[in-house]
Amino acid sequence: MKPKQLILDKNVFVATKTDVLCGFAQNNFLILPEILLYECLTTQKNKEVLVDRFEQVLLVGAHICPNIKTILNKEANNLSPYGSLVNPKTTDKIRSAYKEQNGIFCNLSAMSEYLDENVSDFLNPVEKLYEEIQLNHPEVSASIGQLDASADNRLDRFRFWVQLVEQQDIHRLAMENLEGITNQPEKYCLSDRWVSWQFFRVTFAVILEYGFLRHHGPAGIKEDRAKHDLRDVEYVCLLSRADGLLTRDKKLVTPLAEAAFPDKDVFSKLDEVPDEYLCHWS
Repeated sequence: MKPKQLILDKNVFVATKTDVLCGFAQNNFLILPEILLYECLTTQKNKEVLVDRFEQVLLVGAHICPNIKTILNKEANNLSPYGSLVNPKTTDKIRSAYKEQNGIFCNLSAMSEYLDENVSDFLNPVEKLYEEIQLNHPEVSASIGQLDASADNRLDRFRFWVQLVEQQDIHRLAMENLEGITNQPEKYCLSDRWVSWQFFRVTFAVILEYGFLRHHGPAGIKEDRAKHDLRDVEYVCLLSRADGLLTRDKKLVTPLAEAAFPDKDVFSKLDEVPDEYLCHWS
């Protein structure tokens, strides 16, 4: 039987001791997203400890998966949905390269440019999309006006935003925001089988939440927060190809994941993961 796959978010990674994570990775199909490595390498606190932890967990059995930009580009180049998040041969090559070079390698400058570029892309459509819905869909606007803006109501709001996004033409939204990614847009991002489709589904749900909070919340959205939230969206998007997500983020990741993927598992710590996730490696 195919082992159940778990995505690891940064906050659980930071809060869990290295030896505990290593033991877990030896008995579970644990996925370390490339965005997690980026966050470890660019953090201002305990950078060396976190990078060493990432390397140790990877070497004992965890798997690595590419960042969203890589996945979206591969779907655009191949004009087909991305397959499994994990390629065992790729993980083995990374482990071997680490042992040979005595250090992990990562193109940080390229990934940093990708994140910085996408912050503006993330914030620019907020008012446009929110106001378009307010103007053209008065019945939806009335429903939005009745939403509770409190932190306790995040899950219900994200359920509303996800449902609203699913009523839109996600393929069109993707093409408007990924201009030039492919010269055959009619063959790209066609259904929920595509990671690109899932990426825009969850991203625009967050954009609608931002638009709502700008009008009804206590404060405006800052660029630093948007950059952080864009990284968090990546973890949620990867859940579309996995079975579960480990996160302690109750502000965005947990409610967004539960709203977007109600059939998936979301855990806040390792000991919540049930035995059905155990791998009996042969």
